[in-house]
Amino acid sequence: MDKKDASKYNTREHTRINVVPIVTKKCPYCSNTLSLSETVCPSCKNKVGEPDKEGVAKIPGTWKKYVSALLALTILVLYLIYGRDVIAYIKSMFF
Repeated sequence: MDKKDASKYNTREHTRINVVPIVTKKCPYCSNTLSLSETVCPSCKNKVGEPDKEGVAKIPGTWKKYVSALLALTILVLYLIYGRDVIAYIKSMFF
C-alpha cells in the first residue's frame, strides 16, 4: 500500500465524535440530577456550579477556602515570630 492509498483511510470521517449537548447536571455531593439553571441542590442544599464535560457540577468557591486558610496560617506564623515582641513592647509602654 503506498501513501496515496493510505491517505484515503486517514480522513476526519473515521475519527469524528458526535458531541451531545449537556442539558442537565449532577450534584457532586448526592448525584441528584439538576437543571442547568439551578445553583443549589434541592435534596442536599449544597451550592453547585457549572457542569464540567462529563455533566457533573463543579463545587464553587474552593479557591476562597484556600486563600482564607493561607491567610490564617500566615497570621499564625507572624504571631509566633513577632507576637511576643509586640506584646512586650505594648506592656512596656503602659506598665
